[in-house]
Amino acid sequence: MGQQETRIKALELELDKQKKQRIELEKQKKYGEERFSKLKATTNKDLTLTKKTAQEKDKTVSKLKQELKKTDQKAQQKIAELRGL
Repeated sequence: MGQQETRIKALELELDKQKKQRIELEKQKKYGEERFSKLKATTNKDLTLTKKTAQEKDKTVSKLKQELKKTDQKAQQKIAELRGL
């Protein structure tokens, strides 16, 4: 009986050790998931901000091109008027 009790005690200790390891792994997994979620949220915000900035820049470039075309047309008209004199 003494050997069986010793063996049972050793198995109980091993079981406790495995439970503690499992709990620790679950904590690490939860921490990793939380970190991933935060990183994902931050990345999504950054991506959205970058897209908005790019759209604004595209709009600005488009407006500048339109203004440049108008200015070029006016300059061509003035050149034509001066040639007509």
